[in-house]
Amino acid sequence: MNIVPYISNRIYRSSASDLADLLGWTAPATSNGFRFHEDKDAYLAEIDLPGVKKEAVQLKVEGTDLTLAAERQLGFADAKRTVTITRGLTLPENVNAEAIRADFRDGVLTLTFPKKEESKPKQLKINVD
Repeated sequence: MNIVPYISNRIYRSSASDLADLLGWTAPATSNGFRFHEDKDAYLAEIDLPGVKKEAVQLKVEGTDLTLAAERQLGFADAKRTVTITRGLTLPENVNAEAIRADFRDGVLTLTFPKKEESKPKQLKINVD
């Protein structure tokens, strides 16, 4: 069996995630423009905000809801206008909302949502008799 025609047909007819599956790559989970990752201590979310200044980014947490609002200027000279970008996330119940961190660098906003201590995995010692 010649696999090249199969791969090329799949590439032209498939989405990027299908291609990643075919090649055995892991595509990052995405939703609402955010890219997500989880490790044992925290959840991480990134969103690209090109052309947005740090001072124009606002984050608000109410209960388990996080709202992001960011403004940027579009256009030239007299034709400039302000555009507002808004995104929302529902945080997992095991997030320590008091310890959320935000880092904005090179147009990428990275949010770190630490997990509550009681929800982190614990390693148990096994005693052998």
